[in-house]
Amino acid sequence: MSTHLSYSQIALYLDCSKRWQAKYRKNLSGTFGEALIFGSTVHAVIEQRIRDKSRDMLDLWPIAWANALKSPEAAKTIWKETPEVCAETGARIFGTYEVQETIDQIKPMVIDNKLAIEYKFEWKLGDGVPDVIGFIDCLGDDVIPWDFKTASQMWPQDKAAKEIQPLIYLAALNQLGMTQHNLVFRHLVITKAKNPRIEIFETQRDPAELLFVEDVVRGVWQDIAEARFKPNPLAMYCNAECPVYTECAGKRS
Repeated sequence: MSTHLSYSQIALYLDCSKRWQAKYRKNLSGTFGEALIFGSTVHAVIEQRIRDKSRDMLDLWPIAWANALKSPEAAKTIWKETPEVCAETGARIFGTYEVQETIDQIKPMVIDNKLAIEYKFEWKLGDGVPDVIGFIDCLGDDVIPWDFKTASQMWPQDKAAKEIQPLIYLAALNQLGMTQHNLVFRHLVITKAKNPRIEIFETQRDPAELLFVEDVVRGVWQDIAEARFKPNPLAMYCNAECPVYTECAGKRS
């Protein structure tokens, strides 16, 4: 039985509990699209820049990308765009003035003499539900959490307000007594387009939403504990990269 939950676990279970079972019960990870490794590497470069403004992201990117290509995830990646094309995309992103200027606006909070980047939290729900553990990309000096995203196209204006990840992070911060955020959350979204764009989506959530997400997490755990794992052929990530694809949606082909 799991010793903890995470946002990624919760999101995967809600999308397709059968795939959750494959990954977390059967240790079948399947393959990855290049978006995962690309996004993680962009993420790492942003964090390095926030830690040290003297480091040029155009210099950091090729080093980070070369290291990413040596990772275990790279060996399991199905490349729709080649690593070389991805390298050029990253250079184009970090060579864009608007991207540099926006990232440099982020000022992290300092906690125990450390910058609150990849800030770890544990949300304790009790009643037999495992703690929800995660890392906030950056906790701002105003105690507002940031999450960094890459996307193929810019988010529509209402997408940020529909995300449940912020609710989990805000609930965890509240439990820690860090309530100065006033339920405000910021997403930093960068597109991988020919002409990269960057935009900050700031949303203010409602206290009722925190109660809602707690109910969702408790429901997910109850279903996991009762071994309720059903395929969802309409899932966002229902594709041949799933390790159990042939057992459900793949049967149709």
